[in-house]
Amino acid sequence: MFARLSRWYLFSVVASVLPVLILWLFDLPRDVRQYPDLESLVEDGKMMIVYTTLCLAAAGEVIGKELRRQVVSIYASFGAVGTAVLAACLYGYQTAGSASYSPELMFDLSLWFAGFTLVTTTACVVVSGTS
Repeated sequence: MFARLSRWYLFSVVASVLPVLILWLFDLPRDVRQYPDLESLVEDGKMMIVYTTLCLAAAGEVIGKELRRQVVSIYASFGAVGTAVLAACLYGYQTAGSASYSPELMFDLSLWFAGFTLVTTTACVVVSGTS
């Protein structure tokens, strides 16, 4: 099970975050006195796209499989799909240019969704490995 989770995190989570990190590095100011911070990485909502795809990929691991723990797999996949839908809606809200949008709120929500994404995707991967 540990090997399965390690592969999932290395090839799914790290690989999906990598393009956003590279884009963030290219957008850094050239002045060395300005250090990059976590807010500049997540406040524009790009991480919401990553959370959406990770959650849906994890739900795809569970949906349609004959598993021993059907009830747990239903809850895990529902949590992953729900997190993906909410993350996609928040990204749409942010990119629509709403007057009530604030980067601070997007930063806070992005951190919460990072936690939800890790919990729900881990649950889906663990449940899918118990066939």
